[in-house]
Amino acid sequence: QMCIRDRYQRRVHGGAFNMFAPPGNRFGNIGDSIKEWWKNLGVFNRFIIYSSVSLYLISFIIAVDALFINIPYFTLARLNLWRLITPPFINTSILSLIFGFLVYLPDAERRERDTGTLLFGLDFFYLNLQIQVIFTVGCFVIGQLFTGLLFTQSSNLWPLYMASLMRSCLRNPDQQIPLLCFPVMVKAKYYPIVLLLIFSLFSQSILFDLLAAVLVGYLHYMNYIPQLNISRDRIISLEQSSFLSWLTRNPNFKRIDNSGSFGTTSMPRASQNARPTQPNSYFGGRGARIGGGSPAVPRVSHDIEAAPQKQQVVADLEPTSLITRNPVETRQKETPGDPLLDLTDEPHQENQNLVTPNEASDAVKEQSKDQAQNKKKDGQEYTAFPEENSLPFDS
Repeated sequence: QMCIRDRYQRRVHGGAFNMFAPPGNRFGNIGDSIKEWWKNLGVFNRFIIYSSVSLYLISFIIAVDALFINIPYFTLARLNLWRLITPPFINTSILSLIFGFLVYLPDAERRERDTGTLLFGLDFFYLNLQIQVIFTVGCFVIGQLFTGLLFTQSSNLWPLYMASLMRSCLRNPDQQIPLLCFPVMVKAKYYPIVLLLIFSLFSQSILFDLLAAVLVGYLHYMNYIPQLNISRDRIISLEQSSFLSWLTRNPNFKRIDNSGSFGTTSMPRASQNARPTQPNSYFGGRGARIGGGSPAVPRVSHDIEAAPQKQQVVADLEPTSLITRNPVETRQKETPGDPLLDLTDEPHQENQNLVTPNEASDAVKEQSKDQAQNKKKDGQEYTAFPEENSLPFDS
């Protein structure tokens, strides 16, 4: 129950459903949070929202989705090349529109704030173009054998989300991350592939546009296809040009000088090994992880390491006379002349004053009789020891 509650709080108050809440107002009024989120939203993300919502509403009047969705047959056979650019803004249902915003906008808002509006917008169109080209060419070639692939569609923000997710996961490929709401940990490099399999299972068909997006993210990591690489000085000169003055005057335009970092749209190459980090411990126990990974370190190890220190502290608190490192030496010091207590291997001289068992039994009898005589009370004799024949001294 604690695990479920913790994961719920992270997802609701720190995940996609909390994209409207600023860092200091996570549990405030939802209306104020939306206003604050919209106030800080960048220009290009606003353009994505305006375009997607407008085209979706227009689709009830005019079939714009039939004109702008990427369908390989119409894109290549009839040269409708604009279909390579417009798919991210087309949504065929209200659910695809809402969930596309929920999964894409939180990370897009952060990246526009970190890299600037201009660089983020260029990377948006560049990444989308690569995905759509691979998707269109692949489906068109395979469609010569399977005709149905010629009319496979690609639309909404999900391909861009999967490509961005693949690039982010490959920055630290061995990191363990939770799989959606399931109590399973998956290596980051396998996470987008597992998502693709789950989505294909629910749709009961292979989603070739998402497959192309995952492939583009992997090809970027392997440096097989180039990523967007623009120098900082070039971006600053474009922002200061008169051609974009109408855009840079907007108060929501994020300049690269005011961004948190530069170049976060790119990612490490395959030759650059990312530093592994410790896996997130969301779940207890010693379960297996998908994709391997080091097993969880048992918590008892800390107690084992601390045990000698605790024992040493206890020993220091004890009196000095009770600390016996060598019991043989201590017993020799207490009774140096007693051969019965001499536990060492050194030979010793016989003691002529040793008492035999028979003599010891007689001495015990006499001592008991003396005690019995001293304890006579009320004319009754107290017998402290039984008869001689009844006591088996030999045993």
